Amino acid sequence: MYNGAVIGFGNIVQKSHLPAFYNNRINDKIRIKAVVEPNERNRTESSVKYPALNFYASFEEMIKNEKIDFVDIAVPPGYHKEYIEKGIANNLDIICEKPFALNLEEAKALYDKLKKYSGAFVACHQYKYSGLWKEFKDAIQKVPEENNILLQFNIVRSQADAGLRIFQNPWRTDKQISGGGILADTGVHYIYLSMWMLGRPVSVRCHIGNITHNDYNVEDTALLQLVCERGISQVNLTWGGNRRHNSAFLNAQNISLQYMGGTKLFRYYDDKEDLVYIPDPSDKNNYVDLYVSLLEEFVDMINRKKMDEEMLREALLSVKILDLAYKSYEEDKTIGIDYE
Repeated sequence: MYNGAVIGFGNIVQKSHLPAFYNNRINDKIRIKAVVEPNERNRTESSVKYPALNFYASFEEMIKNEKIDFVDIAVPPGYHKEYIEKGIANNLDIICEKPFALNLEEAKALYDKLKKYSGAFVACHQYKYSGLWKEFKDAIQKVPEENNILLQFNIVRSQADAGLRIFQNPWRTDKQISGGGILADTGVHYIYLSMWMLGRPVSVRCHIGNITHNDYNVEDTALLQLVCERGISQVNLTWGGNRRHNSAFLNAQNISLQYMGGTKLFRYYDDKEDLVYIPDPSDKNNYVDLYVSLLEEFVDMINRKKMDEEMLREALLSVKILDLAYKSYEEDKTIGIDYE
């Protein structure tokens, strides 16, 4: 049994991480014993709600009193580097929410340290375990190599996730802590999905702005285009809609997929039409399952005592593309991606 501590006790931990750790598929292999939560009110109230967990105000206090094997870092991106480095200094295996660094400079510095590190590191790129995106990935395998593919993702929300009300500080709209708006917060998922499906991006073009929330000091809308080895991915994201909605499309010469939310995916392969039922990605239970799959891979990595270098490179490249996307907007041009 591997024992761990959560760093930060916000919405994502209480609604997704903890339920995943408690899941029957994984709870005999890995568990959370302790929590580091600097916010006194949240720490006090949560300790009553979760009496089985030991709560601490600082990492140093926790590490002094607990014998743990790993940390699950779920604070905002502005604090990721600090806690990843503390994890490394204490020889702990590490899980970290996305994006794993606030900016490219921090990502490169962390990548260099983690590449030499003997422990396990996993960024929360859990969307790859989704039944929906596995269907997209499988469909792409049916497309001849010489044919290009067009992917489109549309993610609509009405506002930035405010997080726990107890904090009264919507960090997602504070660029110094979040690194950016909806592109940094949600877009990173669709960046690594695009790479997973279509291969490495060759160029990036992006437009960002605010269509509803002009009081945000970050973008509420982003339109991102990635030209990849196997085709083009268009990612359209907004916090400026009037309701929550997702849709996605894949088009190639011999196959197409249409997803309009919910549990139905329409597949057209040559002259045949199929209706495929998939777990609803917006359902809380299904979302938790993605983290369970991520934890299973994390445990396997710990058992093998080997870093997954491809996953680490994916984490770095996701932040690099985010950086180039913002640069593309600032310079109003398409930017080629250098892999040197």
